[in-house]
Amino acid sequence: MNRLEELFESFISLINHAIDDKSPYTSGHCNRVPELTLMLADAVNRCKAGPLAEFNMTEADRKELKIAGLLHDCGKITTPVHVVDKATKLEKIFDRITLVKTRAGQVLQNFDLEVARGHLSAEQAAERKAQLIDDYAFIERCNVGGEFMKDADIERVKNIATLYQWRDIEGNVVLF
Repeated sequence: MNRLEELFESFISLINHAIDDKSPYTSGHCNRVPELTLMLADAVNRCKAGPLAEFNMTEADRKELKIAGLLHDCGKITTPVHVVDKATKLEKIFDRITLVKTRAGQVLQNFDLEVARGHLSAEQAAERKAQLIDDYAFIERCNVGGEFMKDADIERVKNIATLYQWRDIEGNVVLF
């Protein structure tokens, strides 16, 4: 029985190494999760007061929890790389920041058209261009940031999404 358990854990370890090798952005994640999980469980197990005072883990419980932690990402072994390996927030099959950049370029050109048509002054267009360039730079920074964003940054992204318009190939007005 012990040899089967060792074989099973070795197999899980092999899968986890493959998953970690698949993505440089999550390297070591599959091994850190069970370690941290057991550390948290041990801390709860030591509680002598409060709502967790009655919590008690046996050695079998610890082993089961460790295996669950090791298995938590095993499904990623068959998940396509473009789903698992997300270096940026906007990445799918490709980093969609390029779409945002293209749209920003279109909006910049639209400012020039508005000046030519007499709907905007050159100064107004210059101000709007500077703001758009600043907003695009902000979106680009957010795209490579960590997992969490400040509430103010989330609100700015939402605002930017509604601030700019461009026309698609069919002539429909589309928000940024």
